[in-house]
Amino acid sequence: MTTKSDRYKGALVSVLCGDALGAPYETWGAKSIQQDLAKRGGLVPFDYLDPWKRGGIFPKGRPTDDSDHTAALAQSLVACRGVDQADIFLRLRNVTFEHKSPLWDGKAVGAGSTMRKMLRPTTWRESQALGCDGAFPSNGSLMRAAPLALFFGSAGTVCSHIVRDASEVTHRHPLATECCIAYSIVLAGLLEGREPVDCIASAHMRVMDAELVAVLHDPTSPPRDPEVWPGRGAALLTLHVALYALMRARTFRDGLTEVVAVGGDTDTYGAVAGGLLGARFSINAIPSEWKDILIGRSVMEDAAHRLLHIACKEGYML
Repeated sequence: MTTKSDRYKGALVSVLCGDALGAPYETWGAKSIQQDLAKRGGLVPFDYLDPWKRGGIFPKGRPTDDSDHTAALAQSLVACRGVDQADIFLRLRNVTFEHKSPLWDGKAVGAGSTMRKMLRPTTWRESQALGCDGAFPSNGSLMRAAPLALFFGSAGTVCSHIVRDASEVTHRHPLATECCIAYSIVLAGLLEGREPVDCIASAHMRVMDAELVAVLHDPTSPPRDPEVWPGRGAALLTLHVALYALMRARTFRDGLTEVVAVGGDTDTYGAVAGGLLGARFSINAIPSEWKDILIGRSVMEDAAHRLLHIACKEGYML
């Protein structure tokens, strides 16, 4: 029997799993990934060259910014018993510019241009003063959004304005924030054990952006890798990839493999989709050869346990 604790742990550990297994293929095209998967006999962990091209080899199972920022948000929600923008800002800045990972003692890596711009000031007050003219709806706040669903505990208690506050610490484009809201509602529903189609329908009723509504209306339309940036890092495309995998997956392994095979921003697609797949299938469905090599897994499990306690004991769960 799958418990709510299994789904909570599955969500956060699977963010890490999707990040770690997607990272070796960062920026690859779909055809090249398919060829490599065929050669290796499927999606398997392996040591790989630094995808940010600074030299060196990354060990299999290591986190990148997707998992580090997810853990940082989870720890902030636990410490503050809710969204405290100043606290989130400081934790994310510590990851991005001090390179301190909340998951292990290695160096934190990654972070896109939007994230770096908003976190470069030394204080939250200075960051708030930055303009967002010309902002692109990138996926940097979506990639860390999973803990918000765990904090609320059920789809019916997800507060859009609180999710928006968490997103706008770094990403203020309305579409980026609406993608976070939709994702949180879908994930919270999965944590309740609801069917994916019902979870997506709940999100469909809560958002307004026309492009996002179209994706939620037909999440099974195949997502396409635009093969260029910033399109590859778009929040809407990232959410589309995750929902597509969620609707089609018969197993956790199949779902995550399909996500990585899309190509492009594979670590972020994997992290975002991982949260949904992990909640749907639970931590017990993650293949042991993937789960056992994850660096920082115990931290994610602890954060999931603490967020479940908050949701159950402090009134955020129906």
